[in-house]
Amino acid sequence: MNQPIGFIGLGNMGQPMALNLLQAGYSLNAYNRTAAKTEPLIAQGATAVVQPSGVAMPGGIVVSIVSD
Repeated sequence: MNQPIGFIGLGNMGQPMALNLLQAGYSLNAYNRTAAKTEPLIAQGATAVVQPSGVAMPGGIVVSIVSD
């Protein structure tokens, strides 16, 4: 898959969704306030970013799954 995806929010809903995208072959930049929640995604090939703006990539899609 060519289209990069940025993902914000790796809680109960966000993390499984992001993992499914990775397993489908998408390139993924991930952000979460609690950095430790990015570790399972990094193990699957995602890139963790330190601020929300880091998920944006030219020509990409940004998904935000946050509660507040």
